[in-house]
Amino acid sequence: MAGTDIDALAIESASADAALDDATVPILFGDDLPDRWGPRFDLVVANILAEPLVELAERLADALSRGGQLLISGFTRAQVPVLRQRFEMHGLALRREAQLGEWVLLLFSNA
Repeated sequence: MAGTDIDALAIESASADAALDDATVPILFGDDLPDRWGPRFDLVVANILAEPLVELAERLADALSRGGQLLISGFTRAQVPVLRQRFEMHGLALRREAQLGEWVLLLFSNA
């Protein structure tokens, strides 16, 4: 497992939180881009604003293993069409959509 962020304090906090759990699988934390390790992740989760999601769409798609799933959240209903188009442009298919208040979550897969 891996966790990435551009904010050093977020990485430090996530690492400290993970140390409190009795996880049997080590988690690598750093500021690496999501596709740094190649297409190896069965699940990628990105809870960030729409603009960075648009910028990272290709890299997030490229991080997925065959049949992998991508969950994105942190944006509003009005931003869904642009995000959907961007991720579909990189070979992902929208599978599900959920909304809580003004926030939306989209589930894509590359299968």
